[in-house]
Amino acid sequence: MRLLTAITVLLLCVQPALGGQITLKNGDVITGKISAFDGSEYTVETDYIDGEFKVSADDVSDIKTDTVMDVQYTDGEVMTGTLGMKDGAVVVVDESGDQTPIDVARIDEVAEVEDWFQWNADVHIGLSGAEGNTKNSLFHADASLEPQWGPNRFRFYGQLNEGTTTDQTTDVKSTTESNWRLLFQYNRDLSYRWYLFAANQWDSDKLMRLNARTSVAGGAGYKIWQEDYRDWWIELGPAYVHENWKNPTEDEDYVAARWALNFEHDIYSDDFRFYHNHNILESLQELDRFIFQSTTGIKFELIGDLVGSLEVQFDYNNEPGTVTLSDGSERRAKKEDLRYMFKLGYEFGS
Repeated sequence: MRLLTAITVLLLCVQPALGGQITLKNGDVITGKISAFDGSEYTVETDYIDGEFKVSADDVSDIKTDTVMDVQYTDGEVMTGTLGMKDGAVVVVDESGDQTPIDVARIDEVAEVEDWFQWNADVHIGLSGAEGNTKNSLFHADASLEPQWGPNRFRFYGQLNEGTTTDQTTDVKSTTESNWRLLFQYNRDLSYRWYLFAANQWDSDKLMRLNARTSVAGGAGYKIWQEDYRDWWIELGPAYVHENWKNPTEDEDYVAARWALNFEHDIYSDDFRFYHNHNILESLQELDRFIFQSTTGIKFELIGDLVGSLEVQFDYNNEPGTVTLSDGSERRAKKEDLRYMFKLGYEFGS
């Protein structure tokens, strides 16, 4: 309560820049933008305090805001409008001025309506290395673009890994890694949490003699969290996989199930963010055959839109291809790929 009082005093001393006002039962007035409401607390943003703060609904006597909100109920019903109060109850005021009381017990989430068009993009460069009797180095680059038009969301993603090792005694250099990945995905929102997706991914690995693995998948996704400080979604659906190897006799097609997960959460503040995502292709024709690809890391802000990341990438294929050794012989490639790296990136968007 002391923190709330201090915030109130500060806001009363300055001219508000954000549209919105909360009147407390003790007579104090807080100015700022109401960005969310969960039935028991309002989330408020201002130009004068860094970040957000919460106001208990039990302490509020009146609300005035020009922020358009989506009121999402647990049964999928959605109401859109600004928030207000009538006879002590929170209401949604629509474009015509009609006021509809909010059923607090049914609230899933109340959040600000997003702009019709949004986009985000990022570019990262990663490096890792070790030196001793052998000198190992890895170069990594990735980039993504995610535009959104209303319920239509797109994602374009690509990454490249190139690794070498050098014998310091003989100065013989050899390639330890050479692969790339491209992904295109389209999502169509059905409701606040459910959506349909279609995804096409291409993987290539020179050392495994994999020219390209093409997977085409579709199915349903569910957004468990979708807030500024945390994000969590899952996807499941069927996939068709075609593998094109350097040796044409190894080419293969099969039907698979695709599972994907993305989890992100701020740590202590929005300056640090933990993230993990993975993708699994499980063959439906040979149940002991699967491919697992994952990325885990911590991202932190540096200066402006410049960010750093400490990241681990782990890929597993229980039926990898063959590799050719320096003496010309062949052997089965390792099932797992593990990379540790520091990444420097730039993020931008609307």
